[in-house]
Amino acid sequence: MLERVIYNRLLPVVESQGGLSDRQYGFRKARSTIDAIKLVTDLAEDAIHGKGSTSKYCVVVILDVKNAFNSANWNLIRKSLAKVGIPAYLAAIVNSYLTDDGPQEYVVSAGVPQGSVLGPLLWNIMVVVAKHPMMLSYTQARLSNAGWRALI
Repeated sequence: MLERVIYNRLLPVVESQGGLSDRQYGFRKARSTIDAIKLVTDLAEDAIHGKGSTSKYCVVVILDVKNAFNSANWNLIRKSLAKVGIPAYLAAIVNSYLTDDGPQEYVVSAGVPQGSVLGPLLWNIMVVVAKHPMMLSYTQARLSNAGWRALI
């Protein structure tokens, strides 16, 4: 229940302008893989047929992060929450959610609970807002060096 309350407080802030990317479809209401596929096929059609007399190349890069939720970096989530303007009190609650899970038998410093309400939203905030360098910079740099534009 507390997760749902936190989620409902976080969502309006990260869904507002400057929050999550309009091109992020995972774990979001009213967005599906069909919408993502339509965007890609529309871009490919524009590239193949060109607008006017110009045609372009189209490259699709797909990223699948192995063990994604278990590797969600807490420090990056914290920085991302600040970057999108989450109030300090709410960021403190999220920090407590990440770090306080009853009696501690071992130290955990990454990951979000699997099957949780907040896990997917915190993942989206971390990846898209902070543009985690480990996951995105390499791909963006390679595309940029080749004269391509990343859509993230």
